[in-house]
This record gives sequence, structure tokens and C-alpha cells, in this order.
Amino acid sequence: MEISVELFMPEMLPMVHEWWASEKFPLLPLEILPKTGIVVLVDDVAACAGWLYKSDSTLGYIEWIVANPLVRREKRDNALNRLISELLYEAKKAKINLLFTSVKHPVLLKRLERMGFIASDSGMTNMVWKGN
Repeated sequence: MEISVELFMPEMLPMVHEWWASEKFPLLPLEILPKTGIVVLVDDVAACAGWLYKSDSTLGYIEWIVANPLVRREKRDNALNRLISELLYEAKKAKINLLFTSVKHPVLLKRLERMGFIASDSGMTNMVWKGN
């Protein structure tokens, strides 16, 4: 199994939209996604993607992690581990020393805990304000 990493490019958005649609997740427009997006390929097939938001402080945010539903579970698991590792690497390069993320899926929660994340709050309601 060969794993490689690419930066997310705008022309990859339709592919990611298909993955989000398979999860019944809203299809986010390109302008919402930060510049630091990572796509992990397994055997030259895109397997997952995720994004790192950087702020004007040492706080960062990783979000919108999604996997290709057509990639076998074992390959997808390896790709997701690599994705999170790459997002952590990008955060360290940017001198981010606290990363925040919101997690709904129990499997992703456990994966993040295994990779050093600590659960802080639970029972939260995520609030969104949408401007014009």
C-alpha cells in the first residue's frame, strides 16, 4: 500500500462534495475552506481530505475531515491517520500550539484521542452565524 499526500486544489472540490454528499453533510463552497487543505491518496486513489484553519494567534482549527466511501476501510484508516499527522505537521510549522476541532463521529473521536487530542467539552451545541 503506497500512501502519498497532496495539497487540496480547487479542482478537487467536486470530488470532496461527492464524499460529503455520501455522509449527508452540507456541500461547503470553496471560499469557506482555508488555503491549507490536505488530500491523502492510497495507491494513487484519493482517500480522504481535511483542512487547517490558522488564526492571528497560536490557536488553529482542523475541520471538514472526510473520507472517500469507495476506499476499503483498512486503506481509509491508514489514510486518515496520515491526514491527521499531516495536519499536525502543518500546524507545528505555523507555530500553532493549540488545535481545536469539533467531532461528531465516535470513530474519529477515538482516532484523534489515539493521536494525542484530549476531549474537552461535551454536550455542546455548535452555533453558526451566516452573513450575506
